[in-house]
Amino acid sequence: MIDSCLSGNKFRKLYILLQAPSDTYTKIISYGGTQSNAMYAISCLCKMKGWEFHYYARRLSAHLKDTIDGNLELSLKNGMHLHEVTYEEYETKVEELKKINENKTLVISQGGADTIAKEGVAALAKEINLWKKAEGIQKLCVVLPSGTGTTALYLNEGLDKDIQLYTSVIVGDETYQKEQWQRLSKSTYPKILPTDKKRKFAKPYAEYLD
Repeated sequence: MIDSCLSGNKFRKLYILLQAPSDTYTKIISYGGTQSNAMYAISCLCKMKGWEFHYYARRLSAHLKDTIDGNLELSLKNGMHLHEVTYEEYETKVEELKKINENKTLVISQGGADTIAKEGVAALAKEINLWKKAEGIQKLCVVLPSGTGTTALYLNEGLDKDIQLYTSVIVGDETYQKEQWQRLSKSTYPKILPTDKKRKFAKPYAEYLD
């Protein structure tokens, strides 16, 4: 309902770039998984703005080499340039990308875990604050899942103090999540909902279907 291509928190994370004039950048660089929602959202953004989009990922699986589908297919159709990197070289390449300092080039961290996300998520927090007051809600809890945890972090900073935010860690564990938050901000962090066991991100477990 907020955008035909950039859905959910990706719209919020990329909001500041959506408002930027087209001549602000000529190239966007990012990295991550080959079916990433952030990858597809950035490809949509770059298509709108006329920016080159270069995306770095570990080498494609046998399935994707045989049949390119999903977000990867959609992103390539949007003009994304895919750069495959070996598993062994991937982390080194990511560190190299983070150091790029070229005119009119922006490097966006995996999943949109970047300070650029703060403005759009802060706007979402204001909407929730106003909605709570308009509905006359005395006690409100906000719950959302965390991949990188960026949305949860910046949302927690913008919500009124009487609103409690909880998040479930979907990638990594609680230690990983706090490390991600510390990289972006030294503020008060959301409360993490405990889990009984580690589950792989995006795997369709039978118990979820049940």
